[in-house]
Amino acid sequence: MKVLEALFMLVSLSLIQGPEAKLQEGMELTAERKFDRIVINLVSGVDETREIIYPRIVITPDRAKFMDEEGKILSQVAYPENSKIIFSRKGCFVGIEKFFIDSTLLKSSLEIRLDIFNDKGERLWELPITWGYDDPLPGFYISDKDGSAVLSDYLEGVLYFYDGNGELRKKVDLFVGDKWNNERSVSCCFSCNGDYFIVNALKNYNTQEGVGKSYIILFDSSGNEIWRKPLNEKISANIEISPSNDYIIASGYTVSEKLDIESRSTVLLNTDGETICRYPWLFRQAVFSSDSRYLALGEKNKVRLIETRSGEVLWEEEFSKRVRALDVSQSGLVLIETANGRYESGVFVFYNPIITVIAPSKIKVYKKEFTDSRFFTPYIKILDSGKGFGIGFSNCFLFYKEM
Repeated sequence: MKVLEALFMLVSLSLIQGPEAKLQEGMELTAERKFDRIVINLVSGVDETREIIYPRIVITPDRAKFMDEEGKILSQVAYPENSKIIFSRKGCFVGIEKFFIDSTLLKSSLEIRLDIFNDKGERLWELPITWGYDDPLPGFYISDKDGSAVLSDYLEGVLYFYDGNGELRKKVDLFVGDKWNNERSVSCCFSCNGDYFIVNALKNYNTQEGVGKSYIILFDSSGNEIWRKPLNEKISANIEISPSNDYIIASGYTVSEKLDIESRSTVLLNTDGETICRYPWLFRQAVFSSDSRYLALGEKNKVRLIETRSGEVLWEEEFSKRVRALDVSQSGLVLIETANGRYESGVFVFYNPIITVIAPSKIKVYKKEFTDSRFFTPYIKILDSGKGFGIGFSNCFLFYKEM
């Protein structure tokens, strides 16, 4: 009888763990790409059929390198110090934002030039603008569809929609007739296919008109407004749209006169603007699975996994280190990178990250600490199947795969 009970326990344990336990035992380093210079950011290439992930575009302190699957450099684009690199969501296009101070004018101004490149390093168009030296810098967002872009003037609450040739399509004032034009907080993103542009915008922040209001606003790629919905918080925070264009996640919060947070909200909507679920917390990172079935949210030391159709929170997990990056597979495996960081010579550096993979059942199926590893911008990617992941550091890119 005891033998039968032991066999039953073993079989039950194997059924509970299933492929998840197998994943932890069989995940091994199968490819390593070393960099000859310090890399501060990158975009990976993914071949789901062959189940490989590799660095496709790497950013060093003075140039962008465009590479093939084997690591051969196809082209390089040099840029001056203090430039800003902007990727479209899937890395199909790259923007290089350059800054030049013009002190010949009566009041110093900032000359900004945005150059747009495709993923082969070919320049498509450029946009020169003059900006107030003391004004908040504009935000640029690039579409994966055709390299078109949106410029966001955060202070004025104005969006400029440019087509794939750099021609201005439309100028949009988010709040027409707003007396004070003091929006400040505007969070934006393109949809993966470039058909939509979604905005989480704040109207009347800290003005004589009183309490601010946040709105979620959906545009098409030409800048035509489709709908807007109130977020029901005073200050807007983050926003993201799913790859299928079916779901939108947005957050905001309200502060007291003493600047203490009184309330916070994250809301999950469909793209008709209907609320699916509202949650009493914020998020910093938001990543949908490629089929939009799952949504992983990161906030400080916490990660949550949500099933998008119902809005159900499948699990919540807290970590000892700050959450720096997330990704989620179609099977609901969540890839999590946590790490501490510090300033070194004025630059913030992350070090000794821990990679954790958690299943929809909340079972931790993989965990590994990368000691003596450093990076400037978090980058991780998991295969849709969940059978492999890539992680980028300042000196190399590693790919682990289930064996």
